[in-house]
Amino acid sequence: MAGAGEKPGRGKAARGAVAPTREHALRGTALRWAVYLLAALGWIYALFGSEGLFRQYERLQQRDALRAKLSAERAVNDEIRRDVEALKSDDLRIEQEIRRRLDYQRPGEIVLITGEDDPLAPENRKKPKPATPAAGGSVLASPAAAATQK
Repeated sequence: MAGAGEKPGRGKAARGAVAPTREHALRGTALRWAVYLLAALGWIYALFGSEGLFRQYERLQQRDALRAKLSAERAVNDEIRRDVEALKSDDLRIEQEIRRRLDYQRPGEIVLITGEDDPLAPENRKKPKPATPAAGGSVLASPAAAATQK
């Protein structure tokens, strides 16, 4: 029970305690705000730091893009490997490639060109290089060419 000079609600242990002052209250508030600030800075660093969550998300997107690019490159690589194997063993494939790249034809064969990829169209023709006569020589390159010119 409370004694003669004691305030109710305080026991004997609280007699020597000093009542909190305004300074103590301000110190506690400042300490609390410092903890809040440190926590906020920690979250900011966790999100935006050099290895933060946003950077990791960017790296995941970059990884996925690189995997897609790698898959596309592997598909191209496989197609080229199939072409090389066909050119090593398939005579028909070799003939098709020679005809396509070098515009070869068999004797007596008539070539019909259809579609928009006409190599004889003026816009698709390569301009011939002007021939320069050698010293005392002819402009013609071969005897076969000379025979066709006469």
